Amino acid sequence: MLKLKKVNSSKWEGNGMGISKADWVVCGFENIIITNFAGEWHAKDSDKRIASAYTRKELIEILSNKLY
Repeated sequence: MLKLKKVNSSKWEGNGMGISKADWVVCGFENIIITNFAGEWHAKDSDKRIASAYTRKELIEILSNKLY
């Protein structure tokens, strides 16, 4: 199972914008950044999307299969 490390906390973007979710990196693979954009979770490596899913849990499972 992958472990994640939070690099940016969630924050309030203002009225009408709502809350932006936290950004994460994969421990041991700090070049892989996990973000939430437009309701989907994306894993990026140097601005190249390597995986995406509707939930963070699903994305972690996909990344676990790809990385190990």
